[in-house]
Amino acid sequence: MAAADTASAAHEFFGVHVPFLAWLDIHGLEWRPGEARIELVLRPELHNSLSAAHGGVVCTVLDVAMAAAARSDDPAMRVVTVDMSVQFMRPGIGTLLAVGRTTTVTRSFAFCEAEIRDPAGLLVARGSGVFKRVKPGRGDGDG
Repeated sequence: MAAADTASAAHEFFGVHVPFLAWLDIHGLEWRPGEARIELVLRPELHNSLSAAHGGVVCTVLDVAMAAAARSDDPAMRVVTVDMSVQFMRPGIGTLLAVGRTTTVTRSFAFCEAEIRDPAGLLVARGSGVFKRVKPGRGDGDG
């Protein structure tokens, strides 16, 4: 595989290319029904003024982990965040590892939760969310 192909494949997020995730350099590690594991190696432009992960970055990582879990039972499915709640526990540093899980999935919605841990395994943040499940091409907000 050529270098450009490798870079492109690294930013396919469980079968979907999301330009924002490519820019952040979020990587999908594992994807199975009901669960997704992702990671983000923090770099200076993702920090806040205290040299820790910016809160918006933490929220994004939680959102992405839950969204991936929300569509994990059907690779053709896409999801849109409807509601999300986040609790911050400690500053995020180094590589952030997130695990998102579904708690309930219906035809139209997925209810999820996620946690982010730092390299020492300490809890950085946790969140819960509701995701609208959409099939591409239906015209119901699928972009």
